Amino acid sequence: MNFKQSLAYEASAGSGKTFKLVVRYLSLLFMDEDASKILALTFTNKAANEMYVRILETLQHLEKYEYQLKEIAQTLNVSKEFILDKKAEVLERFFKSSAQIMTIDKFFVSILRTFSLQLGLSDDFEVTANEDDLYLLISFLEQSQIDGQLDSIVQNSLIKKQKLDDILMQYKRLYIKSKEYPFKQKEKGDIETIKNNIIENMEIIKKIITSCPNASKTALKSVEYDSIDDIIAKSWITRDDLNYRTFSKCFTDEMDQAFIALKEALRKQAIEIENGYFNTLNTIINSYKTAKMKLIKNKNSVSFDDITMMVYTLLKEKKDREYLYFRLDSNIDHILLDEFQDTSIIQFNIFTPLLDEILSGINAQVFKSFFYVGDIKQSIYRFRGGNSALFHYVAKHYSVEVAILDVNYRSDANIVHFVNRVFKDRIENYKEQKPLKDDNKGFVEIKTTDNLLEDLHQSICFLQTKNIQLEKMAILCSTNADGLAIEKYLNEAKIKAYTQTTASLLKHPTINGIINALKYLYFKQKIYLEAFKTFVAKKYNYIQDFENIHINNQEVYFIVKQIVDTFELFFDDINIFNFLQSLAKYKDLEQFIYEHTRLDATIASADIKGVKILTVHKSKGLEFEYVMILDRLGKSPPNRSTFIEQYDGVKLKHIYLRMKNRQYYDEFYNRALKSEEKEQTIDSLNALYVAFTRAQKALFVLQKEKGSEFSILNISDQQIGNIKPLEQKTTVEKKHIFSYEPLSLGVQNNFIKEEESVDRNALYFGNALHFTLEMLNDYSQKGLLSAIEMMKNKFSHALNENEIDDIKNRINLFIQNDEIKLFLQGTIYKEYPFVYDGKIKYIDLAIKHKDHWVIIDYKSSTKFSHKHKEQINFYAKAVSEIEQMKVYPFVVYLLADKIEIRKEAPLKI
Repeated sequence: MNFKQSLAYEASAGSGKTFKLVVRYLSLLFMDEDASKILALTFTNKAANEMYVRILETLQHLEKYEYQLKEIAQTLNVSKEFILDKKAEVLERFFKSSAQIMTIDKFFVSILRTFSLQLGLSDDFEVTANEDDLYLLISFLEQSQIDGQLDSIVQNSLIKKQKLDDILMQYKRLYIKSKEYPFKQKEKGDIETIKNNIIENMEIIKKIITSCPNASKTALKSVEYDSIDDIIAKSWITRDDLNYRTFSKCFTDEMDQAFIALKEALRKQAIEIENGYFNTLNTIINSYKTAKMKLIKNKNSVSFDDITMMVYTLLKEKKDREYLYFRLDSNIDHILLDEFQDTSIIQFNIFTPLLDEILSGINAQVFKSFFYVGDIKQSIYRFRGGNSALFHYVAKHYSVEVAILDVNYRSDANIVHFVNRVFKDRIENYKEQKPLKDDNKGFVEIKTTDNLLEDLHQSICFLQTKNIQLEKMAILCSTNADGLAIEKYLNEAKIKAYTQTTASLLKHPTINGIINALKYLYFKQKIYLEAFKTFVAKKYNYIQDFENIHINNQEVYFIVKQIVDTFELFFDDINIFNFLQSLAKYKDLEQFIYEHTRLDATIASADIKGVKILTVHKSKGLEFEYVMILDRLGKSPPNRSTFIEQYDGVKLKHIYLRMKNRQYYDEFYNRALKSEEKEQTIDSLNALYVAFTRAQKALFVLQKEKGSEFSILNISDQQIGNIKPLEQKTTVEKKHIFSYEPLSLGVQNNFIKEEESVDRNALYFGNALHFTLEMLNDYSQKGLLSAIEMMKNKFSHALNENEIDDIKNRINLFIQNDEIKLFLQGTIYKEYPFVYDGKIKYIDLAIKHKDHWVIIDYKSSTKFSHKHKEQINFYAKAVSEIEQMKVYPFVVYLLADKIEIRKEAPLKI
């Protein structure tokens, strides 16, 4: 057998790492390993879902996947026929198991729920992407006052001249780093003696200059000072000695002796300031941790960062940690990790006992294995803890064989060769890729311009002359703000474009304006009114208009609706509509004001056609046929970080407090700073590598003359290859005779294809009915009214009042139905997704009960009822196989005058 117990692939962009993951996973299944004991982890829900679909689809249709079938057979040293004969058995076992294919975050959530009582936490906690920063700040200050730490916090804040919210973020960072680098108490030195030493040596230098008859005005001005901070800020402090032009006429050896002594005193002062800063941290961090836990327990809500830290505490710091790991280890025999270069030290440390058990050979009677894939060149998440050094450290520590994937299956040959030329001498240990076909295909254009947006527009128009659709193009940019600016420019130029970024909906200009309006209504402070004005170009009598907006006993949704109506904020804006949809979970304005930063809705994009715009970080893992990479529109922001973290491989050796000019008088600090600057350069190179390797057929790079993000590549203007015009397809529009017939509902793939066409009224009516059912926050009259308002906002342009009333009446009959009320007494899932036959499908409503599932498909007409029955039975079969529980399927017809419930026989495989 060629199966290796521990194996890693260093997989360059487009080289087929997902292929290797799928083959590894399926090889384990064909070795009769239980899927519920195979832990396959990645970083995003999208990647996890794609992994699951690829595994399932390949397994179901293995005979069509020649390369995968061949490699599985070679790995297991069996024939392809043997694999195909065994496929049905393996597929059945896979369906009956609880496959663990998920994100690392989700895995940690499952651990925390299992052992939550160990931390005094309820197991039904809510998981949120972001923290309640305002609530955390209040809780932290209250706890700090209890612990007597307020003075220490203020003192630390003064040292770095930081705002309170900045220092909160700083303690959050240090809290995480404290798991890698315990802050030990340092002895206090005589800071006053050190300061006196600084002044004494400065006075020696000053006296020599001021008593020198040949001293220039520049020299005299250079030794004036009012404080030690003034001395540190002197330009000459950066020099190795003082024998240079400014002081040359007055220079003496005594000056340099004083200069050396001055620098040494400044170094000692910096260390004392740093030690004093960090000496207070242990107690402050404990206050921060206590405040966090109080807030988590009070709100029963945990962020992803909290989850990682709490799981670390559970499994690495608790007394019974060995027992907890034993329970985990008994359920995990095989680990597969994707995008390993993005793993943080904290995350990896959580896995180490599991890996030790898997690879130690102690349990030789139980077959276990470890597998990971990644690419150090695509390590771009250092800012959130990712450490690419782990890739080879783990390989060396655990004697993992590392194989190289060097064939690029994504990009055409000219792009592959261009990327090799650009990065081979810039990225350390760069391994050149080979194109799948070494022909002359692929197009590359590098252009330097002072009009980035204008030239971007021209590039798009050039592609359009080649009959290339906008949907085949993608624009990569540096920041979310740049993405919005590009979108605005192109839309004004009549080019359809949309952002597909991680940008929060809160950052959209119009939404930002609405939030400031809400803050003004709540706090009555003019600063929020002025902020709102910046987002509204029209002239209003603002204060008077706001007085007409009622907030007492009003849901946030209706307050926002009043703002939108009053100030004519274009209610058809999809982003406003999405924002309104997200407000249902806030019971009142106060809750929204204090919790809105947790809102994780994103700017609308999925249903918009046109050029995709996304940040380089968001593009990772994706590919596009035609890629345009745009330089940063503004200036690169300065590094304002408070600390410098010095790593030696995977070990955090030291954390320095960043200080102005410290590198000129502290050699150890200088080494750490240079190391950090090198890491920042590597980050930039990796981000550019990620960007350049997204393109399949064409790559356009638009760079600025000065201050360019691409300057580290030193690439000149050039054009490689050509783009052949695509054959333009023409379509003949068919004319239909329309007749009104209510549609069947649901966003499922077209399981039922209606043979007769419908008119637009039927389309809008069906979509609106289904949308309203989906928007029901709860199955009550209040929930119905809210959902109807949301529906009206989206469909009022297409439906008349009678049709809206008809929808309201049908849903009212639905929620009042006694049998429906019984169905709803369980865990409710709207638009319940599942993967079956290699495709993702959705059920309108699925309710999980203790020992069975109820699934419901909504319909608005009994026409084609025989096909509706076939459809719901298909769903029931899939759900019963996946969930391994009895399933009760129902087709529910929401008719104009009644609810008709058609039951099918319960299904259990």
